[in-house]
Amino acid sequence: MKHKELKKDIGCSWIEIEKERHYFYGGDDRHPLTDKIHGVLLEMERRIKEEAGYVYGGRFALHDVDEESKEDSLRVHSEKLAIGLGLLCGGLKEGGLMRVFKNLRLPPLGGTFKLNTDGCTLGNPCYCGGLVTNHEEISICLFLWVWVGSNAEAELFVVLYGIEHFHVNNCFREGNIPDPPDVITQFGLLKNFCHKNPSFVETREHRFGVMATKLVYLFLFALFIVVGGSQAAQSRLIRLGSSLSAATNQTWRSPSGRFAFGFYKQGTGFVVGIWLVGDPENTIIWTANRDDPPVSSNATLFLNMDGKLLLETRQGRDIVIAHGSGFLISSASMLDSGNFVLYDNKMNIIWESFSFPTDTIVGGQDLLTGHELISSVSRTICSTGRFRLKMQVDGNLVLYPLHTQDVGQDAYWATNVYGTKMKLSLNNTGILQVLNDTGTILKPLLPVTSLLLLKCLVKGICGFNSYCTYVDTERDCRCLPGFNDVDPNDKSQGCQRSFPEPGTGGCSKTTNKSAALYNITSMDNMFFGDIPYFEVKETKEACISSCLDDCNCATAIFEEGSCKKQALPLRYVRRNEKVENTAFFRTSASSNNNTRTVPPMPVLQIPTKTESKKDVILILVVSLSFITCSSVAIVVFGFVVYKARVLRYRELSEKKSLGLTEEFTLRLFSYDELYKATDGFKEELGRGSFGKVYKGSLSKGRQVVAVKRLEKVVEEGEREFRAEMKSIGRTHHRNLVQLLGYCAEGSKRLLVYEYMGNGSLAELLFKTERRPDWDERVRITLGVARGILYLHEECESRIIHCDIKPQNILMDDFWTPKISDFGLAKHLMPDQTRTFTEVRGTRGYLAPEWQKNTPISVKADVYSFGVVLLEIVCCRKNLDASVATPEEIILSLWVFKCFVAKELNKLVGNEEVDMNTMERMIKVGLWCIQDEPVLRPSMKTVILMLEGIKEISIPPSPSLPSLDLN
Repeated sequence: MKHKELKKDIGCSWIEIEKERHYFYGGDDRHPLTDKIHGVLLEMERRIKEEAGYVYGGRFALHDVDEESKEDSLRVHSEKLAIGLGLLCGGLKEGGLMRVFKNLRLPPLGGTFKLNTDGCTLGNPCYCGGLVTNHEEISICLFLWVWVGSNAEAELFVVLYGIEHFHVNNCFREGNIPDPPDVITQFGLLKNFCHKNPSFVETREHRFGVMATKLVYLFLFALFIVVGGSQAAQSRLIRLGSSLSAATNQTWRSPSGRFAFGFYKQGTGFVVGIWLVGDPENTIIWTANRDDPPVSSNATLFLNMDGKLLLETRQGRDIVIAHGSGFLISSASMLDSGNFVLYDNKMNIIWESFSFPTDTIVGGQDLLTGHELISSVSRTICSTGRFRLKMQVDGNLVLYPLHTQDVGQDAYWATNVYGTKMKLSLNNTGILQVLNDTGTILKPLLPVTSLLLLKCLVKGICGFNSYCTYVDTERDCRCLPGFNDVDPNDKSQGCQRSFPEPGTGGCSKTTNKSAALYNITSMDNMFFGDIPYFEVKETKEACISSCLDDCNCATAIFEEGSCKKQALPLRYVRRNEKVENTAFFRTSASSNNNTRTVPPMPVLQIPTKTESKKDVILILVVSLSFITCSSVAIVVFGFVVYKARVLRYRELSEKKSLGLTEEFTLRLFSYDELYKATDGFKEELGRGSFGKVYKGSLSKGRQVVAVKRLEKVVEEGEREFRAEMKSIGRTHHRNLVQLLGYCAEGSKRLLVYEYMGNGSLAELLFKTERRPDWDERVRITLGVARGILYLHEECESRIIHCDIKPQNILMDDFWTPKISDFGLAKHLMPDQTRTFTEVRGTRGYLAPEWQKNTPISVKADVYSFGVVLLEIVCCRKNLDASVATPEEIILSLWVFKCFVAKELNKLVGNEEVDMNTMERMIKVGLWCIQDEPVLRPSMKTVILMLEGIKEISIPPSPSLPSLDLN
């Protein structure tokens, strides 16, 4: 080997090595090998890898580095290796000279070695040591590229050290490249060898041919040239009994030094966590017990002998950070992945910080199903913040405000990808993606950047009773009219009423003050994220008046001829120029903070003449008298109104059997008012459960309504009335008929609904000459399914409808299906899945469990929906005796027979339909009408299957034993 710079390189003299050893040993030559030396060498390893182009966790990455850079890097580091040898093994004769040069290559050739180095570089298999295969004992093969001698023709020596013997044969056979032993084993072997063989290291020159009989130099750092291997070789083990002090800035670092575990500063105290070491500042990725207050500087982290990682405070309180949950812990480690782990004695991971994420995931970490990330208060305070990212059990990754349920109403971003055993993964290339349990990428790149640009889209970014807007593209939170900041320095705290709350001297449920006590302030282009509790078609003036008369009304929104009311607290409000509406806010007339524009008072010009003083006094006396009389009149009038309201409320509250004291969000009608509205109950629209439905009109004919007059009140009507009041009054969905109000006078019970101008689904399917086209039927099916899903999972209290059938599905003016008749509704508590009840519903749509006297669940509605679904597909009744053949009488059996025979076209005749969609709907319907409730899908799954998101397996027979479809 020849190189023009070879003769110019000067090695390290042993004097220099002794100086380095003296420096590291603190001047004490008798000092034994210590962990400090170990740490120095590990740090040297890390720097060598970085400067030479290594990639952590891989083998080598020098292929893309130019040749000159390789040689320069190796030349510099080979001198450091020589110093390391001097530190570890004493006994070298002072005055000897060792030169370490660059461009060092080691080519294997049939188990022997030649000085010729052409064609073999670090990229070839020769870089790694191997196991000696011809001996019972496991021997370790360590080697290094070393040049020894005083002339340019340096010699190459390979050092091999075994537990009992030295071996050369097979050590460098190509392809024989096992993982290296762990750090502790390597250092123990080398230490023992140096102590047992102090004269083994010499400064004499040797020729390559005698290397097999006498080994000359033992060099450290073969381990550091060999990259990869076992997990223990990639981590620093933290032994039981180890500790960290907040006062000394000690940390437990990962092998590369990229991540650290320990105390970090927060405010005036310290918090335990993990951070990515950076310059100029670190990035916190995990915090232990994040909502605990910071500890003082005399706190200590201690991995005790029981394997518990404890935070010991000055007060003597031990806080558990991590433990083995009954397993025996032997050590811990901070890994290069950013994961802090506890090991058992077999090096199995028992506890890991990755399983308890806080607000961050790092490359290689997954967010599993059911887990969530919760934001921090700020970049410097890592306590629990206000937002969360949830990987839901249905596979959908969703962003919510913190204190909300997992419902779509509160979500402000989602992947809308569904499945089982899903996970969010940040891979090593920095790509955030959603994977299923097979590793299939379902969402390769998550476009959350829109939330960073349009921060007002984030629900909860501003607190209650405030709204989000933009000022010069920056987000700004402002109080709504009639509200003041809770904390002017923290807009996220929201706003509070600037005048008395209900029940504290202002409007309450027992009284409605006159409109004279309030102002109305309007704002345009306001978007409200919450569903209104009241909505009706009426004029703007009527909308304002209605809000003033309604104690629950915090704001009324007038949009496209519709009046919507919102109650406190007002959430998820933002100003959006694309929203064309006007919001009216009730503010106090006496409040200095109301936003009405008050014209300035005129300035009185006082005459200077003496004779005009009498006129001025007269004017003042008259004015004060008028103001006093007006004030007295207002007080008297307010008192009279107050007493009238109190008496009316007491009348209602005494009727305990009606259960009405809780429900005041609906309008209360008198019987005479509804009698006139229906023209004496003249025009009958149809018959519902326990009563007839009549057409009526309110507001001088401007609003058409449907009035249901309940019958059989004594037996079951009163129970139905109470159920309807509690269920419909708290529900609002585009696929549910909206209850507008009610009447309760004596034995008279009436309900007022929004008017559905196109009749029922039964009339559309079974009585019209022209059946709805296929796309229309698919749309109606999805609408009905979404309405039932709302009742089952999105209501404040879950509701079983109990009587899903086409007659109870009404069509509005835009042919939107809306579910009606909640008279048979059965409520479930939040933690309840089934209930016992008497037989209800309509024959032909009843689930089998009604006849078996078994608990009823939401799956009873799923069964009824399945029957309705098949009726929508085929445009015929489930039971029809007028069909051509007996086998067609029961629709479900006829459908299943056609499905098995692959003759679905018989169900729709010559109609043009999408056969793929039809087959999907048929399979969903057949699954829904299975006899066993456990076999029926939930309504959420039904929607996923109808939309083609979820695969549908072959359903069994709904009433016969399963058939072999093959």
